[in-house]
Amino acid sequence: IKVTYIYDNTSLIKIRYIDEEGKELTKNIYKVGRIGEKYTTSELYFDGYCLIVEPYNKEGEYIKQTQTITYVYIPCGTGNTEPDDSVVPTPTPTNNIVNPPENKPNNNSSKNPNTGDNIYSNVVMFIVSIIGLLTTTIYLKKEINN
Repeated sequence: IKVTYIYDNTSLIKIRYIDEEGKELTKNIYKVGRIGEKYTTSELYFDGYCLIVEPYNKEGEYIKQTQTITYVYIPCGTGNTEPDDSVVPTPTPTNNIVNPPENKPNNNSSKNPNTGDNIYSNVVMFIVSIIGLLTTTIYLKKEINN
């Protein structure tokens, strides 16, 4: 019997752009990457809005849990609020931007994805088997020496 375990080593980040009342200024952006891989996000410019909260986690590493990065803006007059002396970061399309998953499986589960068995009970059974094998080997060596 050949048993193959498949582990999902990817993670998801959700980037939100909202006003101070929680209203979305654009659709959420989702990025997928490998756990431990670095990511960066950047603010976007919206006509008539100024950024007031720059998230502490705008750069970081993908982790097992889904991370949410939220940029918060306030209305600040009309017209483009982009500073004249800055360069506007233009989001570039990449392969790791995806639509949000509809029904993403819970990767925090301790179930084997192929069989549904609890992985921890498999480990315990393996350890008990090893102990039984060692005990049998020791007993047989004693019997042979006597």
